[in-house]
Amino acid sequence: MTVQTGLSGFDPKAQDLYLEVALVGPSGELKASSRQKIKGQTLLSELEVPNPKRWDLSEPHLYSAQISIQSNTAELDRISQTFGIRSIEFSASKGFLLNDRPIKFKGVNLHHDAGALGAAVPKSIWRLRLEQLKSVGVNAIRTAHNPHAPELLSLADEMGFLVVGEAFDDWQRAKDKSLVFPSDNAAKSPEADSY
Repeated sequence: MTVQTGLSGFDPKAQDLYLEVALVGPSGELKASSRQKIKGQTLLSELEVPNPKRWDLSEPHLYSAQISIQSNTAELDRISQTFGIRSIEFSASKGFLLNDRPIKFKGVNLHHDAGALGAAVPKSIWRLRLEQLKSVGVNAIRTAHNPHAPELLSLADEMGFLVVGEAFDDWQRAKDKSLVFPSDNAAKSPEADSY
């Protein structure tokens, strides 16, 4: 697999810098690593994960890419990113395939808020909602109608949900909503036409 790393704020011409990438498996074991001298702002690291455990709806195995920037004497920066290894395919004859198996989406439309709690939803509430959805057979979420919190997306990865990430609910045209409401004096009463 290829890990692409973009750098900013480091000048590889000022000192010898190295990029280290470590892939850690679902059980915490080191699966692959690489180290290279940094020569530019974008680096590609080629790593091979032998016999990967695939991310699936029932067994959402997650790996971690731990990326660090090092000088000859110290670690300067570190970031970690979780990911799943899986294959997906859309086929006219078989539909959606996850890891070579046909899967039917059993989904819901999930807004970015939690009712009276508002839009700043604690992770514990997202977990509870996803557990409830999983208990009734839901395996897919459409994130209507805006980008959702990273906490929800990481829980979906962790708990085995497919996600259709929706950025906007209208692409080709602006919203066409009436600005006149029945409670306004300007609104025409439905009874007015019946006399």
